[in-house]
Amino acid sequence: MEEERTFKKISIWLMLVLSLITQGIYVPILFLRRRDALNKLSSSEKLGSSGAIFVLVIFCISVLFIPVQLLSTDQSIISALDAVDRLINLVGDIILLVLAFTVRRILDDHYNEHLGMDLPFSKVWTFLFTFLYLQYKMNRLPVSGKYETLLESNRT
Repeated sequence: MEEERTFKKISIWLMLVLSLITQGIYVPILFLRRRDALNKLSSSEKLGSSGAIFVLVIFCISVLFIPVQLLSTDQSIISALDAVDRLINLVGDIILLVLAFTVRRILDDHYNEHLGMDLPFSKVWTFLFTFLYLQYKMNRLPVSGKYETLLESNRT
């Protein structure tokens, strides 16, 4: 049986750099790109796309504020855009946190409840490092052929 990864390995450092360079736009894209693979796992919980799409849109709007703030000489416009930007980031970060906990529950359901493995998925680390922690855990998940072989040996 050919062994394949359920999730593509991605460097945590690369993800951090991409997130910083894109002003956070990379993070909702990551959730959208992982959505199909996550929803194929054996879990009653599924990851929707509406939250990530909403965050992607508002983060893109936030990025559009940067040139306006840099080119504007009116301090009231700069202050107003800064306040709106902070609100956008707060709302987006809360939604991304909710998405991260949804992913954590999906992984926990699939690997621990369905497959009977004992893989810890920390709520504290999910809260503190969200998508970085989840990718760290996904990078360390067993490849599909290995855990299927492990399950077969446990059944006999």
